[in-house]
Amino acid sequence: MRSPPVFCAVPWLSAPLFAQAPALSVPSLTPVLPPFVPPTPEQAIAFLGTLALLAGLAAAFYGLLFVVLRSVFRRLDFELGIAILNLARIPALVILIFGSLRLALNFLAPSTALLWLGRFCAALLVAAFTFLVGQLFTQAAVYYLKGFAEKTEAAWDDVLIPILETIIPPLIYVFGAFFFLQSLGIDLTGLWVAFGGITFVLGFALKDILANFFSGLVLLIDTPFQFGDMVRLPDGPTAVIKKVGLRVTHLYVIDNYCEVYIPNAELEKRDIVNLSRPTPHYAYSLNVSVRVDADPVATTNILSEIVNGHPDILGDLDEKLRCLDSFLGLKQAENGEISKVEAGRLRQEHPTFDETVNWRAVH
Repeated sequence: MRSPPVFCAVPWLSAPLFAQAPALSVPSLTPVLPPFVPPTPEQAIAFLGTLALLAGLAAAFYGLLFVVLRSVFRRLDFELGIAILNLARIPALVILIFGSLRLALNFLAPSTALLWLGRFCAALLVAAFTFLVGQLFTQAAVYYLKGFAEKTEAAWDDVLIPILETIIPPLIYVFGAFFFLQSLGIDLTGLWVAFGGITFVLGFALKDILANFFSGLVLLIDTPFQFGDMVRLPDGPTAVIKKVGLRVTHLYVIDNYCEVYIPNAELEKRDIVNLSRPTPHYAYSLNVSVRVDADPVATTNILSEIVNGHPDILGDLDEKLRCLDSFLGLKQAENGEISKVEAGRLRQEHPTFDETVNWRAVH
């Protein structure tokens, strides 16, 4: 006969099994580099051979760029290209030397000294590249843009180029400094976060100024109106555009004989009628009160002489030249400049007379 099974209690089985397990230690994933490892003969040969090859290629590229290409630019009389080569000569030499050394270091055994040497080469590459970009912008790009602006009649480039000349170089060097420090192994995560936060706060605080600034750029680029145009504002008055600035537009209201400054963001949203487009001629009605007993013929002749005497009003050429000298209220010559009467006569006699060049002289 089979005996029944006997159950006995084992005290240690009721305790958690994992309580008896020892803690596992996870090894560090960051390798610890030795301070310096002497290179083996194979590593030294590979390092020197790679460095010699890269140095030869760099010398050939440098000679091709700054000897052959320079002579070609001199024959073509390409001044901008010659100026760019003069600016890039030293930074390019630094980039070629330390770039070749940085690539050749990969054939040596890793060590702490080699790591810092590679970081130093990378930081010098960033510094040379930043200096090259900054010099090319300030010395070459701005010079070319200023020459281009002098040949165009647009007003936006005369305003935008000085702004770019002031803002872009500091930004180039600031970002270059960030990448320079990062190349040395310095953690800039907190600094980048702080820089982004400051930029967000400044953008939110200056949102109205920035809106007017970008609206002014849009008005200068699209040129819906320009200096001297006659426009009609949505609320009714007629005004003359005197200046389109980066923040406000300066207008002269004819009916009220006053000057008005309108923010560009507000002006961009308005429906403005340009009375000077497509033709600059504009007819303006003016009511003149005379006495009842005045001679109508004499009154008409006097008003006709007054109107024809103004140099900015169209009319018969001979009649305008006769009435121009007797017109009153025009500014006289000052500091050796021509008067408005003389400028008006020149404009009537010579249609090619440049009014824009002599605007300061005649107003």
